[in-house]
Amino acid sequence: MAAQFNLAKVFFYNDSYPQAEEALEKVLRNPRHKDTIEAIRLLAQTKGRLGKFGDSVELFKRVIELNPKDYEANIEIGQVYD
Repeated sequence: MAAQFNLAKVFFYNDSYPQAEEALEKVLRNPRHKDTIEAIRLLAQTKGRLGKFGDSVELFKRVIELNPKDYEANIEIGQVYD
């Protein structure tokens, strides 16, 4: 799973958002993956870049559910609406 997540990051940082979205969705099929919150956050950012703003906000809300002290997710929700 770590290799798939790293591949997703490469896609994301190279602006290959559809490929990043696909790779991250594969990662998140295994909720025990140690990078779950990080993967959810990156998928939320990816969906935002793809113009899927509703999906993006819902994913950021999921990050907050998993970690209520995650102030960055709150900020990123605001940026989606900006």
